[in-house]
Parts: sequence; C-alpha cells; structure tokens
Amino acid sequence: MKMSHIKWSKEDWLFLGLLVFSGCTIMFTGLSIRSLWGSEGRWAVIAREMIESGNYFMPTINGMLYFDKPLLSYWAIVPFSLKGGVTELTTRLPSAIAGMCSCIITFFIGRRLFDAKTGFISGMLLLTTVMFLFWSRHASADMLNLLFVWLMFWFFIAGGIEGRFLCLLAIYSIGSIGSFMKGPIGLSVALFSMVFYSLFCIFLKLHQKFSFSELRYEFFEKFKWLISKSALISLCIGMLIFLILLLLPVWVTGSWEPVPLMWRENIERFFKPFDHVEPAYAYIKHIVVFTAPWTLIVAASFFRIHIIWKEKSGRLIILISMGILIFFMLSGSRRSYYILPLIPGLMIIAGKSIRDWLEHPFSKALKIALVSTSISLSVLGIVLIYVYIKFDDFRHISEVILSPFMLLMGIFSAALLFTQERIKGFVFMLLSVLILELWVFNIGMAVTEKQRISVRWFSQEVKKTIQGQEKKRVVIYRDVPSSLIFYLHMGIIKEIHTREGLMDFISQYPDGLVIADLKNLENLYYDRESQLLEPVIIEKKDKKRGEILALLRFRE
Repeated sequence: MKMSHIKWSKEDWLFLGLLVFSGCTIMFTGLSIRSLWGSEGRWAVIAREMIESGNYFMPTINGMLYFDKPLLSYWAIVPFSLKGGVTELTTRLPSAIAGMCSCIITFFIGRRLFDAKTGFISGMLLLTTVMFLFWSRHASADMLNLLFVWLMFWFFIAGGIEGRFLCLLAIYSIGSIGSFMKGPIGLSVALFSMVFYSLFCIFLKLHQKFSFSELRYEFFEKFKWLISKSALISLCIGMLIFLILLLLPVWVTGSWEPVPLMWRENIERFFKPFDHVEPAYAYIKHIVVFTAPWTLIVAASFFRIHIIWKEKSGRLIILISMGILIFFMLSGSRRSYYILPLIPGLMIIAGKSIRDWLEHPFSKALKIALVSTSISLSVLGIVLIYVYIKFDDFRHISEVILSPFMLLMGIFSAALLFTQERIKGFVFMLLSVLILELWVFNIGMAVTEKQRISVRWFSQEVKKTIQGQEKKRVVIYRDVPSSLIFYLHMGIIKEIHTREGLMDFISQYPDGLVIADLKNLENLYYDRESQLLEPVIIEKKDKKRGEILALLRFRE
C-alpha cells in the first residue's frame, strides 16, 4: 500500500494525540449518568451473577440460564467490576474502549491508504457521528463486533493482501476471537468483504486482454490472503482457536446449548430470519441516520467517488465498504444498528473528500454540504434557546451559554468555508460538534434522566417497600426487564410464569407481593370484575403505553 514505508512524523503523532484526547473526553465522561435501559440490563446482570457465583461459563439472569450471546462480551465487563462491583460505568466501559479503538484504527487506515490528515479527519468524523457515539456509550456486543471487524481490515490492508504470515495470522485469530463477542457475523462480514474486493479486482482485469495463465496468476495474487501456504496455516490456527472457544464452555459445563445458539443466531437468522425482518432498502434509511450529523457530507462525497476510485487505495476502501453493505442487504434479518460496521468505511471516504477539498475546493456539492452542516448547528442553537424558554423541566443554565455559542459558531464556520479560510471553518465546525455532543451526553443526559421515572427509580422504591419482608413472599410474574433485576440486587427472586402458579402463590402467601409488567397481567389487574391485584407502586403512567412496571399486592 501507498503509506506502508512512510515513517511517523511529529505531525502524525500530533494528529493521533488530538484524536485520542478528543475521544477520551467524549467517550469516557458521564457513562454512569443514564440508568441502564433496554438490553443493557442483560450484560450487567449476567456479569454480576458470574462474579458472585464464580461460574464464568454459565450466563444467568436471576439464576436462570440465558445463552443469547457468546461469553466474551460478558467477560469484557468482569475485569472492570471485580473491585467495585458491576455498575453502569463498568458495564459500558468495554463498548467505550471499543469505540475509541475503532477511531484510532480508522486513523491508521486513513493514514496508510492516503495520508495522516485524511486519517485524522476520518477518525474525528467517526468520533463525532452521533449514533456511533451513542452505541459506544451503550452496553452491548455491537461495538466490540465493529472493533474486531476493522481490526481484521487493518491487518488485511497492512500486509494481508500481500500474504504476509503475521498479518494473516492476526486476521484469522482476531476473527475467531471476535466470533465470541456477538457471533461469527463479524468474521463473516469481514471475509465476505475481502473476497468481494479480490474478485472485483480480478473482474477489472478481465477488461484487458489476458491469457489463461496470466488470469490464473492474477487470481492467486489477489487471493494470497486465503489460498497461500501462509494463509492455510493461519486459517488452521484460527479454526483451532474458534473450536477451543466454542467447545470450552461445553467441556466446563457439560451443556451443548452454546453450539446450537451459535448456529441459530448467525447462520439460521441470516438465511431464514425469525425476527427483525425488514426490506433490504431499509438500510439506505438507516445509513442516513447513522451518519448524522455528517449525512450531507457523506452524500456529497459520492459525487466524486469516481476520483477516489482512480487511486488503488481509494478503490480498496470503496470495495470493502460496498462488501459490508451488500452482505447486510443479503441477510434476511435486518436491524438499524447492524449497519454499524459500515460507518468507519464511509467516514474514511468522506475524510478523503474533505481532505482534498480543503486543499483544492473543486466540489460545489461538498461545499454546499459543509456549509449546510454548519448552518444546521446554528439551527440547533436556536432550538436550545426555545427549549430553555418553553420547557421548565428541561431547563438548565448551561443552555444559556451553549445556545448563543452554537448559533454564532455555526454562522462563523459557514462564513469561513466560503472564503480562503476554509480549513479554519472546518476546524471550528468540528469543534462545535464536539462541544455540542459533549454537552448532550453529559449535562443534557443528566437533565433528561431527572425527568425520567426510570427502572432505577422504581427499583429503589420497591426495595424500600419490601424491606424486612421474607424473600419467599415476593415473586416476579412473567418477564420483566433485566435492568430491574440489576437494580433490585436482592439475589435470586422466584419467578412465576403461569396464572395457575400465581394462584398457588396467592393461596400460600395472601400477604405476598408481585413485581410485574402490567401488560402481562391480563384480567388479573385490568378486568375490574375479576381483579385480584391492586398496585402499591407504579413505575410510570403514559397516555400511549399505559402503566408499565408495578409492585402489587392481593386484594382482601
């Protein structure tokens, strides 16, 4: 590759330092402000129960086996939680670290393929992409999966293409380990994209007059990473690592459940989806959302894709990105955040376009996109002023400072982008976005959290109410959020899943208490003629969703 032998300069190290400083500032601050929500509770509860039981091969929620994701994404939380226990911070730290490392890898790839400025711009664009930042601050396996995918791409670009043994060993070893973060989906998308790149390069050669022997030579050259001696040795080592990680839990626990889980969640779901079914074109809509606030810039970059394509390095990142998109469009099961591994590739393409434009402003489309993005920051400043005036519950003194700052910085950076000071204009725009997002994920999140009647609040109220009660007199009826189990932190609470079981509990403990999601109670609560339960605490009342979690007791 173009940059393989260029030594690091002081400027390169400065760019990397700025990226790491910015990333640490925005990735690792305020991780514990927001209470756990959605699937985050699963990771928190499983990690805590692993630590408390000492069994790291049997993931449980409230003592019940829960094989949904491979073990490594849960294990990633454990080292941070051994001393102070599992918290919101320690649960989210693995995702935040993965997000930070992904930005650094994006810088490395951008620098290697093009130059350090392209790498820095690409890394900063990725860092400040809202949905990437959101998922980097969210406890799940998705950012870990993204990191391992792009680690494979990094070693592919760094020497895997040429068949270098150490790079190939890293590719297949990383892919095997990464398969136990979210599943083999990460390994599959990386290998698919590499095959797509290699086949497309051979296809481009077919336009030239080639003899069969020359075409055969070209095939082996492009697929050195897969069919060379070094590749086969590395592949065997990778398969061995995969089998060890797959069968180790089976050997330790005696349960084969993780094996069919791996098949069902990755192979079966890809070809015969049993949930999350969306049309293939839905990913176009998701890309628009997942590239914000740089959506217009990414779109404008495609107006000059033919220029980037002319460079071998540009062709590589375009084809890898195309491979990722095609892979997910071919999959039958589709969700918005599945597209996350595509975002670094799009940011490198956008970073290259911006880098070229800042040197020579040849693209009107890119200029319009940059100016429009700056102006949108001013609009957000106006929105903040409106929120401060109109909504007492979401009012914070920092909005008085941030609103005029965003308004003026948006106008100022847009004006500079029209002049010869376009580099300063881009820097001010990038800085404004960074400051805005830092505010959103810290102060803004804290203000919003105060207004939420969350599971954390509900759990605290339940614990106060049932304090002193025998644990056997408290049950959970059917499914409740894992985050509720996490915040209650009462050890294993008995679960009842049938109406008959609940009736038996009533007869045994007439003064017992039931924790439930009211939508699961049917006529036990909602039908006034046969109502058996009355609320003690209700988590939330919402006009659209109705009451949700509740602590209930039996009517006399």
